[in-house]
Amino acid sequence: MIENNRIERIWKLAQADFRSRYYNDRLGLLWALIKPIFEVGIYFVVFKMGFRVAQENFVLFLFCGLIVWMIFSESTKRGMSLLTDKLYLIENVQLKRIDLYISFILSIFIAFTFNFTVFLGVTILSGNYPGPELLFFPVVLVTIFLLSMGMVLILSCIQPFLNDLNHFWDMLLLLGFWVSGIFYHFSMLTEVIPWMYYANPFIGIIHNMRAFWIDGLTLDFWIMGWNLLYSIIIFFIGWALLEPVGSVAIEKL
Repeated sequence: MIENNRIERIWKLAQADFRSRYYNDRLGLLWALIKPIFEVGIYFVVFKMGFRVAQENFVLFLFCGLIVWMIFSESTKRGMSLLTDKLYLIENVQLKRIDLYISFILSIFIAFTFNFTVFLGVTILSGNYPGPELLFFPVVLVTIFLLSMGMVLILSCIQPFLNDLNHFWDMLLLLGFWVSGIFYHFSMLTEVIPWMYYANPFIGIIHNMRAFWIDGLTLDFWIMGWNLLYSIIIFFIGWALLEPVGSVAIEKL
């Protein structure tokens, strides 16, 4: 019964966080659909028509990269101040701190389902239909979930001690955005910097996302396993910091 109450509390917190992002706006949930369409449209015009990129199925190719990056970027940028923003819950509600993070990442993934609905529409319109490799799709989703949550745990524990962390993280996100193969095939980067394939998990995650949804691409099971291990390590580092460092951070707040 206690475990059921805990799961219910996590789910309600996730729903409340999701609603707070959209329900007070005039267009409400439509923003969850408008934003990804707008971003893909802008980048498509710039790269396909402006730079005349020759990549086939470029809209789908681009969408696969952006949809993954948006989850991580939004999670970490908003989650960095999670202890500060949710301090009232930590002080007044009996819940485990880790549950606060789980509910937060779940709220991001709820929004992801709206983005993914648009993505599926683009997939169907482009005539691409996934094969049996789609059975491994949950592995990639778990990888993104753990990686995002791990980084949110780390950043939120450090942020109260470093007020400029958000500016530094914005620069790292900008760098990651351009070295993750969102607009180009990852081989253009890894042929020059081979170790980047293993150092930057998003290269492999985005490649395998494209392999699920774009015809003619092969899954890289080795990098899929490596990325999952990478995300698990990041998650446990963040979890290990939550009690000792997070407690001091809360006292500082």
